Amino acid sequence: MNMELQYLLTEKSFEELSTEEREFILSEMTGQEYEMQRMIIGKSSELMNKEATMLTPLPPSTSLLKALKDKQVVHAAPASSKIFAFLNYKVSAWQAVAASLLLFFMVQTI
Repeated sequence: MNMELQYLLTEKSFEELSTEEREFILSEMTGQEYEMQRMIIGKSSELMNKEATMLTPLPPSTSLLKALKDKQVVHAAPASSKIFAFLNYKVSAWQAVAASLLLFFMVQTI
């Protein structure tokens, strides 16, 4: 949108426009469209200002943070789950192939 057009929409109603400004506006749109866009811009600004006051964040509660930290108590895992975690460790295919070839050649030389 042209900056001059945007300025006129936010600052002046169609009746307040000078002859030169009115000619410019009428080359872009009708007077009714101008007033409609002016109304939309005004209502949007009001709505955004209203929502901005409604969306102010609350400061974090220290008791809530403490409760979350207390929930995250670390428990020691039993030995069987550690072995299971080791066996489930993901290794890329090239690493598995390289380890297999290395093991194969080491066994052949013995």
